[in-house]
Amino acid sequence: MNYNDNSIDNSKDIEKELTRIFDRFNHRFFNDELPTVIITFKPTRGSLGHMTTWQAWGSDVAEDKYELNISAFDLARSPKEICETLLHEQCHLYNIIHGIKDCSNKGRYHNTYFKRTAEKHGLICEEFEYYGWAITTFNDDALAYFKRLNIKKFTYYYKDDISKKKLLLRYQCPVCQETTAWLSKDQNILCGNCLCSLIYTPTKKKYIKRKSGPI
Repeated sequence: MNYNDNSIDNSKDIEKELTRIFDRFNHRFFNDELPTVIITFKPTRGSLGHMTTWQAWGSDVAEDKYELNISAFDLARSPKEICETLLHEQCHLYNIIHGIKDCSNKGRYHNTYFKRTAEKHGLICEEFEYYGWAITTFNDDALAYFKRLNIKKFTYYYKDDISKKKLLLRYQCPVCQETTAWLSKDQNILCGNCLCSLIYTPTKKKYIKRKSGPI
């Protein structure tokens, strides 16, 4: 049962809604060129979503299909952010079926081929460090279309396990106060500018997620 008319609180309806959005985006931005996919929402770490580069789902009676995943850790984001991730992954799928290699460094670095495809299909790309052109948001046309779809918010998301996180401590140069490092244990780290040891500096706690199983 939904908590209100603007939210979805069960996995079956989440999958149904993501599939609906995929189909609408496929029609609007890709002229129905993209193949149907299996949409999942697994709890993946370090990524808002992923698109398999091979048809990961097989069948003896139907056509094999690619998998498009939206990270279950991030389902509590706004409908707009989730839809931007979905369209981002659909751009990857477009490149896959056209034999365009749009990523390197194990899929992390998004090159200019990805940027070119994304900007032709409703997205604005922003370059970010070693991830390349990976930060994407709707352009004006896509944003206007999104608003007409009346996307519902997902009430549930996959909760992270605090026991699988490692506490990091902040160390800072006492002289220049510019060089900082986040360390899991006390270590003698030198500032490259002042050549003195960094010291522990109490601040808000920061955690690093430990890997648990395949990613």
